[in-house]
Amino acid sequence: MNRLFIKILKFVVNAAWYIFIPLMGIVSVVIAVKIWQMGYLIWDIPVYIKQVNNLPAIQSSGASFQYLGLNNAAAVLKVKVKLTPLLVANVVIFFSASMFLLFGILHQLRKILNSLKANTPFAFENVRRLRLISLFVFMMTVLQFIDSVRNYFLLPPDFPGLADVYRIQIYWGFQPIIISIVVFVLSEIFRQGYHLKTDNESFV
Repeated sequence: MNRLFIKILKFVVNAAWYIFIPLMGIVSVVIAVKIWQMGYLIWDIPVYIKQVNNLPAIQSSGASFQYLGLNNAAAVLKVKVKLTPLLVANVVIFFSASMFLLFGILHQLRKILNSLKANTPFAFENVRRLRLISLFVFMMTVLQFIDSVRNYFLLPPDFPGLADVYRIQIYWGFQPIIISIVVFVLSEIFRQGYHLKTDNESFV
């Protein structure tokens, strides 16, 4: 059963590696050409809608539930932004960093799954790979947080009435941070397993 799970997981990771990389390359080229021809960028900004009182209430057909109201209605604010050298550099840096971290996670996962298939899980290389995955997940969270903070500080001056209607979402990323911590703890378990295996081999 465990071997079957490893094979399935390895297939999924390899499929993501071999399909996602060329697909993202093609999508990136198409988007870059389209943006260059249009001269502007469509900027998606996650927001919360403050004024939701006018939205229709939900009527319950039974007595067990009663509609009380709506809170933190999420939406995506689409803004047309004229291209500038600073904006182009910003987009390229953030996109390249995100793709580097994502492909880095996939690459390290492929290496770990190969070692599991070869029955050598407690290797020092796997400890380093798990720590890299933990670091990459944490850095992706930091990038998304910086992106949301950038939206918060840069957009309102150009839209004076924005704060009255919308509240820009700040991405805190608690779940990815927890995943990063769990992976780091797992790397420590693998490190202890590696030391135990090394001590047993030297004892024998």
